[in-house]
Amino acid sequence: MLVADENTVVGFATVYLDIVSVRFGQRAWVEDLAVAPHRRSSGIGKALLDAGKVWARDHGAAWLELQSGSARLDAHRFYEREGPDGSARSFKWKL
Repeated sequence: MLVADENTVVGFATVYLDIVSVRFGQRAWVEDLAVAPHRRSSGIGKALLDAGKVWARDHGAAWLELQSGSARLDAHRFYEREGPDGSARSFKWKL
């Protein structure tokens, strides 16, 4: 999904279906969600997240999830305003 302003991309999101989980059923993940710094707080992020929810629901997902780095405090405030059903801590290992 892209949002453009006068032929310039100012926001984008990528959403994909994950494997079906025994615990959660079909899930979808937001892999990327970014808005140009000069266009933040203008509704673009919300529009992208809302479009991701619709796409996920239309493709059979019961949940839409994302992970966000612990230093991304501005992003976390945005996600909290959007009323998530929960949050978790994520761990990863580079192999």
